[in-house]
Amino acid sequence: MKYVVPVIGFVIILAFFVTLIALVVTEWNDEGVHKFVIEHFRVIVGLPAAGLFAFVIVAFFQVTATGQVEYKVLGLEFKGPGGPISMWILAFLAIAAAMYANWP
Repeated sequence: MKYVVPVIGFVIILAFFVTLIALVVTEWNDEGVHKFVIEHFRVIVGLPAAGLFAFVIVAFFQVTATGQVEYKVLGLEFKGPGGPISMWILAFLAIAAAMYANWP
């Protein structure tokens, strides 16, 4: 039961990359699809990858933690189910903000 979350995360990441590869292999030669993907790369590839990476971070902390994930941020304390959920939101927003700040 301990490894259910990482296995689900791995399956989601695998499905994401298989879908991305299928898009590239089957539709990449279509001029409209190619142009659309290049123009909106941050939304089509970047944000889903940020969500998956945030999930991997939370799953890593859940597996390596001795108990439930608990932390305090800005005077707020997160315990129980709220811990991983709020950690995912913070990680996703941090990754998305970093992508936005560093994108040319």
